[in-house]
Order: sequence, then structure tokens, then C-alpha cells
Amino acid sequence: MSEWFIPATEDFRSQRALLHLGLNKALRKYRELVVPGIGGVWFVRQLSWAASSIYLKENERGIKHKPAKIANAIEALAEKLEWNKDKENFKGKGKRAFARDESDNIWSFKELSDKRHYVQVTYRQSTVHAMSGLELAEGTRYNSMELTPKGEEFVNAFLDQDKGRDGSKIKNALAKWISGDDIGNVNGVVVKGLGKSSASPDEKGRCILLLNSDKNRSNLINTFSKTNHFPGIEKIKNKLNGQESVQDQLKNIDTAQLFDGILEPARTAIYNYAELLNGKSNSSVSEFVKDKNLSSVLEQLKDCADKYLASSGKKYPEVEDFAKILSSQSSSDVAGKMKYLVERDGNILSLSNDKIVKGHLFEHRKEIEDEIESTNEQMGSEELSTEFKLRQLFNLWRDCQ
Repeated sequence: MSEWFIPATEDFRSQRALLHLGLNKALRKYRELVVPGIGGVWFVRQLSWAASSIYLKENERGIKHKPAKIANAIEALAEKLEWNKDKENFKGKGKRAFARDESDNIWSFKELSDKRHYVQVTYRQSTVHAMSGLELAEGTRYNSMELTPKGEEFVNAFLDQDKGRDGSKIKNALAKWISGDDIGNVNGVVVKGLGKSSASPDEKGRCILLLNSDKNRSNLINTFSKTNHFPGIEKIKNKLNGQESVQDQLKNIDTAQLFDGILEPARTAIYNYAELLNGKSNSSVSEFVKDKNLSSVLEQLKDCADKYLASSGKKYPEVEDFAKILSSQSSSDVAGKMKYLVERDGNILSLSNDKIVKGHLFEHRKEIEDEIESTNEQMGSEELSTEFKLRQLFNLWRDCQ
């Protein structure tokens, strides 16, 4: 990419790989290891919207659009209808676009399938892996996926509801809308009950069956209490502990946490060094080796690397190599560690002739950090931490109740 830009807050997730010091693949592997198959899905209707778009493309004559375009439009319509009902308390996606378009009566498929009237990063984009992971569809690319028998049963639970205009089925109402039937305005809404909180008991029941189809997911779900509050990772681990059949799973959770323990101080070191560099064009590494905060973070990083290497769960070569370098370096070698981390980053900071210089995202580091810290389930993130990934499964499970 030859040009860089700072995206809107809702688009930041497309930049997340830039913040992981070359460990983003390992990060995704660990999230999948801990909670397999659910991708970035936090609520049932993410799956309903995505699966229904594949179904409509396959089964409704006259629909020429690709499933991704259909899914984005259905999602945008669902979110806009929810926003329109309660603008002040709406916590989903698209509210800036919806507010910007408020006076323009934008409700057609053509308009809402355009990212200008919704968001760049949709829920559907974080649902693709779950479509195959939960055996709803076959294929690796969303536009070429085909529904499985399980997927057809699930999507029919959504599309066969009589919530379309004038009592028609949802699938008929959406098919007409996609083919050009103008929604008119919100008072003539094409379909009711399209939002994320409106999943039917049948949709929820089929979703929980899919979640329980994997042993690791089922083991985790069995540790959840029937409350609205996430029990926390330590309680989950305590409930798993002592069960002989889940010891490998428990070890993998522990090692995934230790990986988080490496990544977090490494990122903190980059941000702290960037603050020290602020106001300067460049600096030698040695200038900041006496900074106590930075030294403390780097010492924590070495300790985390040691613990990761000593753990008995699943390890990945790229993380082992990273940890071994940090572990082997002397505690007093602040300059060496910082130089290594800057070389790994290359985005917020960069190394040039033994000088640390500002990377192409340096001026936007605060916005990116704020977005990371404020990410929640509404954004569909699955990558913040092992505990956050378990929280995601809990929220999806609760939405099935």
C-alpha cells in the first residue's frame, strides 16, 4: 500500500494487524484454539443475516447481487431500523452514517448496500469463519459459500417467520426489497423484527445446538452459570480444573493467556517509546535506556516470555522465536530489547541507521490505542485477549437463551 490514511473509528479493525508486532497470525490461532469455530460472532442474528444472504442468492430468482452485498444491506437495514427506534441509546454500527443521512430518506437496497450509508467494517466480515466453523456453510470465501443442511435449517428458522410487510414471510419481503421494491419510509417498513435482539426461539435453539457440537465449546459452556454476568476466566478455569478429560484444554487456555502477557507489554513498550519520541524527529535508542517506566515494562516482558516458554500448552513457532529472543537478552539490555521491538513494529515506530524514527502511523497512535481499549462486543472484535474471547462465547451463549 503506497498511501496511508486514518480511518473512521468503526473502520479501525481493518488496521488491527499493524499493532501485533508480526504476531497477528499466532493471535488468531490462539483465539481459535481457546474457542474454536465462532469467528467474530457475538449474537445469533449475525449468523442469521449472513446465512440468509447466501440462501436468497441461491434460491430467489432475479437476485443478481453477490451474497456479501446482500448481507451488508440486510445488516444495514436491521441496524438502521433499531437506530431509528431509539437513536439516543443505540449501540450498534452505523449511527454516524444514519445520522448524516437522516433527512434523505435512505432506505432502499441500493442505498443501504453502499458502504457510504453504513460502515466499512460490517458484522458480516467477522462472521465468515463461523459460517464454516459451525457447519452452516461450506467454503472459505463468503461469496462462494454454499449452505449445508444444518445451515438451511437454521436460516429457514429466520426467513420463514411471518414478519414481512402485510404478513408475508421475511424471505419474500427481503427478496422483493433486494429486487428493487422501495421500502418507502420507516412507517412502511419491509420487514419487522430484523434487529439483533429479535432472534426467534427456533433460531436460538438451533444456534445453541451448533455451539454444543464441539467438545471444547461445550466444555466451556458447561462452566457458565445462568446469569447475565460473565463469570471471569479464573472461575471458568477453576470449574475445568480437576476434570481429567479437559486438562489439555485447560493448559491451552493458560498458554494463550501467557501469550497475551507477552503481547500486551510489547505493545505498551512501543506506545511508551512513542511518547518519549514525541516532539522529536528521531532518537538513538540509547537516549531512553534510563527511563524507569520503559525499563519496568521491558522487565515485565522478559518475565512473560520466560513463563510462556515454560508453559505446557500449545505453542507456535513464531511466538516461541519471539519469546526466546526476549528471554535470552540481559535484563539490563533495555536498548537491545527496544531495538528488537521497534524492528518488529515498523508502523508506529521504525528503525533507520540505528535511529528510531516515526512510522507512518505515529501521528495516529492515540486514536488506534483508544479504539483498541474501547472495543466491545458491538464491534465484533475477537482478538483483544483470551478472556475477551471467552466473554464472546458467553455473550453468544446468553443470546441463545
